[in-house]
Amino acid sequence: MALLWSNEIKVTKVIGTSFTIEAKIEDEEKKESWWFIGIYASCDYLIRRGQWEVIGRRKAGWGKKWIIIGEFNDIVSNEEKWGGRNRDDRSFQDFRNLVDDNQLLDIGFEGKPWTWCNNWYGDGEVKERLDRGLCTLEWSQCFSEANCKHIESHASDHRTRWYQVSQKIKNCRVELLKWNSSKKGNSLERINACKNKIEDIKASIVGNKSQQIQEAKKQLKAAYDV
Repeated sequence: MALLWSNEIKVTKVIGTSFTIEAKIEDEEKKESWWFIGIYASCDYLIRRGQWEVIGRRKAGWGKKWIIIGEFNDIVSNEEKWGGRNRDDRSFQDFRNLVDDNQLLDIGFEGKPWTWCNNWYGDGEVKERLDRGLCTLEWSQCFSEANCKHIESHASDHRTRWYQVSQKIKNCRVELLKWNSSKKGNSLERINACKNKIEDIKASIVGNKSQQIQEAKKQLKAAYDV
């Protein structure tokens, strides 16, 4: 996980932990200072529980205006899960407590409701909203125009998320992929060709679709890695 920002953004402090990147931002346009926290939470619920406790302690240093964005690796209810068996309602309590105890608001999203898929084909497919943006009421009131867009991604099991706070600071985001344009060949053309191949396989009525799709996704990932 890495945090990148443009020269227009005034970042006065950056703190890294085992699962977060925290940045204090001086917004000269709004004459406000606030904290951005990028998160990559554990897949293990016991470790996550400890991470939620850490957030509860660290928030004292963030003041009243802060937003935490990224992969929480959990959901608040079965309504954020499509496919597979329903979870016991008690299993959501830790994440709900994180939201409620810190009085956080979900900034919502545009696009498909899930951000993660297990990439299975057919009845075994499971999709969940594991990624989101949560903010304090004070931050929301200051940046009421903030939004999140879920962007289609064939190369990863997670959708790309685009968080826009305002026109001036839209480039302040967590970057998970690096693009290298100096490599030989037209990478964009290869990526589009692989995406089209995946859609063609899904639309076909013959052959082992699952195996073909997995192979096409490998090719697409290789195209992104160029």
